[in-house]
Amino acid sequence: MGHKLKLLIAKILCSSLMGVCINTIFRGVLPLKGCRFYVKNLDSKIKASIFWGIYESAEIRFIKKYIDDQYDIVDLGSSIGVSSVFIGKEKVTAQVS
Repeated sequence: MGHKLKLLIAKILCSSLMGVCINTIFRGVLPLKGCRFYVKNLDSKIKASIFWGIYESAEIRFIKKYIDDQYDIVDLGSSIGVSSVFIGKEKVTAQVS
């Protein structure tokens, strides 16, 4: 039951209507981890999933678990760049700490 409820909530949060509302509020530039993403040309569902932190969430969990700050990271084919932002923020946080 809990899994189905989570899927329903995610479906509502990442709906086209929610994406249109988010896009209108932020005028096509979404804030994420201190960065701003220009998303005017993206699908409304993707805009909503980026805003709610659902977009590439498995990749972001992997980054947080396995990225070691002693190595330089090159992200090839970064698409929108959401994962790249998390890689960069994890490295900066590790260097400052």
